[in-house]
Amino acid sequence: MSTLNTIVQEVVESFMKDEELFTALDVSNKVKLSQPFARHGEVRDAVRELFTSVLQPASWARSPIKVTLADGSQQTALLYHPLSASWDLDDKYDDQKRS
Repeated sequence: MSTLNTIVQEVVESFMKDEELFTALDVSNKVKLSQPFARHGEVRDAVRELFTSVLQPASWARSPIKVTLADGSQQTALLYHPLSASWDLDDKYDDQKRS
């Protein structure tokens, strides 16, 4: 059986392969398809740990973006993205999620 960290890494690498911008919540939602009891906080921490070992060496960056929660309030999330997509991240991420 795969560990949570292994599954998180597989999901992150899948996003990277497709050059899809993502947040830890996006990873968490994918992980929960196979691990429904996975906690978002654990997934988020695993994604953050992969930043220096997997994402940065592959020319990926992370940038803070504003996200709107279901109750209408806003929070800041880290958006992981290829360095080549560094401009206009909010619009790129919004457009990607709509398609």
